[in-house]
Amino acid sequence: MHTSQMAALRLRAEQSLLGGVASGWNHLSLTGPIYFKRAHGAYLYDVDGRRYIDYFLGWGSLLLGHDPPGMRDALLAALQQGFCHEYETESQILLAEKICSIVPCAERVRLANSGTEATMYAVRVARSRTGKNKIIKFEGHFHGLHDTLLFATDSSPRLGALQEGGEIEPVPGSSGVPSALGELVVVLPFNDTEAFARAVERHHADLAAVIMEPIAMNLGCIAPDRAFLDAVRRITSEKGIVLIFDEVLTGFRVALGGAQEYYGVSPDLACYGKALGCGMSIAAVAGRKDIMEEIYPPGQVQMGGTNSGRILAVAGALAALDTLSRPGFYERLSALTDRFVAGMRSLTQRYDIPSYVEGIGGRIGVYFGLQRRPRNMRDVLDGWNQGFHNECYLKALEKGLYGVFHPLPFSPESITLCAAHTPEDIDDTLDKIEAIFKQVPYTRTG
Repeated sequence: MHTSQMAALRLRAEQSLLGGVASGWNHLSLTGPIYFKRAHGAYLYDVDGRRYIDYFLGWGSLLLGHDPPGMRDALLAALQQGFCHEYETESQILLAEKICSIVPCAERVRLANSGTEATMYAVRVARSRTGKNKIIKFEGHFHGLHDTLLFATDSSPRLGALQEGGEIEPVPGSSGVPSALGELVVVLPFNDTEAFARAVERHHADLAAVIMEPIAMNLGCIAPDRAFLDAVRRITSEKGIVLIFDEVLTGFRVALGGAQEYYGVSPDLACYGKALGCGMSIAAVAGRKDIMEEIYPPGQVQMGGTNSGRILAVAGALAALDTLSRPGFYERLSALTDRFVAGMRSLTQRYDIPSYVEGIGGRIGVYFGLQRRPRNMRDVLDGWNQGFHNECYLKALEKGLYGVFHPLPFSPESITLCAAHTPEDIDDTLDKIEAIFKQVPYTRTG
């Protein structure tokens, strides 16, 4: 894995880049960073020329793969038009119109740069709208790295203690996050309708919003119970609580209109990133007109930035959405997802590996050790065989599979598919996974 050239680059990087990486997430657990020279389609090539099939795909952002032709053409055109600025043009209007035509809840849109920014602003808008302060979030759901919501995530050093009524202690997900902010966060288990109803009853006098991943894709791939999702929408509507869908991972991936189209449940606000730009640094908050008007202008909530809505990012996002809107796109992505899921299920059965495998919209969770569908993070931890998972991850890297079986502290990272993957890539990957299962007999190692 670590040749002299790779090792030399790592040593060099550590002299100037903290930890040897520009982004902390690229310092992969168990291995450290891998340095690449180029990327195309579904493939990566490291500094030694070794090819990998990419299943990280920009942590879920590269839905069209690396260097998609339609986006490349749009970006090249934008380069000829003064690509650095973020002043208002018709392009920003076109992008907002496109989002409003696609997203069920979207009556107004404001652009940002990242999913972290989008969720931060959405919470601020909800607090302004309601005059209240507390936010309900769900254990294991990740909403970016801002202090407001960075509690009970996979980066928390421990699980929070169970509290009265099914609530969970809000353990910060990073050093430097003031514990006092946890007093404004109510953490609950996902898919627990009774705990949710009790928490709303207990806190509704100061409860501004509920924020959730409609599909918990930061826990692998855990779908909502339909009764739970319907209850969250009904109760928040009855109590005048703002419902925020964090669609950074599900938006434009599970369906063109995201999880709210997929399930037919519309939130009040929705946050977008990742697949909105398919690799470009762009994000958005979208939602009901009356709530969005809390944002300045015309309201008083500050939301803006020097880099928000830069023309190059907007051009890339417009081209990405044009490609995603083409007939057959999601049918093909679903077929690839089903092919991978069916193949994994068949292999784990063949090699007597207890597991649960689920995939939606090209995001696939593989839970070694589980005998049934997990409904929340603690269900994962009750049975996940992380030791075996780690062994398979290291073997997958050796076989040129980047992002297959990557472990997080409390759950597996999703395997991510993109439009550039082919059925042959899936079959090749499954063949390599079968070879791994032959090399690594299943044992309960953790």
